Amino acid sequence: MRITATVSGGTALAARLATALEAPLARRARLQAGEALAQRIEAGGVVPRVEEQGDRVLVGSADPGAIARETGTLDTPPTPWLLPAAADLRGRR
Repeated sequence: MRITATVSGGTALAARLATALEAPLARRARLQAGEALAQRIEAGGVVPRVEEQGDRVLVGSADPGAIARETGTLDTPPTPWLLPAAADLRGRR
């Protein structure tokens, strides 16, 4: 006995699957990047906050001390923690 099958419409199926998976995979990638950045910031001594807003993930700190450290004050120069963490995440030390 021989059984044969012909599959048609595979391209359309692949396109539908890609469309269906694109948004969840993109969201997961954004969240993972935000968590990696938060871990790097935490290693620098700042308590980070990760917040998802629509298609964006915001990473930062609401701690007034951390904000003063990032931007500096009239009495002290800035000692940035956010930009170095982002540069490390991108691989540009």
